[in-house]
Amino acid sequence: MEYATDYNIDYNATVDKFFRMAIEWLDKRPAHLSDGVNKEQISRDYLLQIKSDPVKYTANDAVFTNSDKLDGFIEHKINKSTNKLVVNNDLYFAVMYALDAIGEYRAANNNYTKKRLIESIKEFNIALNRKKLLKVAFYKMKTPYYFAQQRQK
Repeated sequence: MEYATDYNIDYNATVDKFFRMAIEWLDKRPAHLSDGVNKEQISRDYLLQIKSDPVKYTANDAVFTNSDKLDGFIEHKINKSTNKLVVNNDLYFAVMYALDAIGEYRAANNNYTKKRLIESIKEFNIALNRKKLLKVAFYKMKTPYYFAQQRQK
């Protein structure tokens, strides 16, 4: 299925915006050291590595093989009423699937990879804003095209 206004989508700008938003999210988080390791910095460095050459660093399901490098996107907190650890990994999986879709898009620029890229960017935006319930409801009703960057005329 091709989007009706596919010719207006700037896929490269959409990919750049994804990386910018993901890195910005990591930069806003306080460092959480686990065994003396800064998971957010590792995730940031890994994103920059993939951004430099998406085809090379996502080939052969490398994103899933190196999923531990994206642990900075996993949120941990203690539920104050039950004193139990709560883990939210929605953003972690959304980033992983978006990175894989970016690699596929850059390796084989076709309608399927374009569609998968835009759909994964939509899921990333939903996961990124998961604490803002009204915004998430709004985003879920939008087509994936809504999250794509438009070509400058």
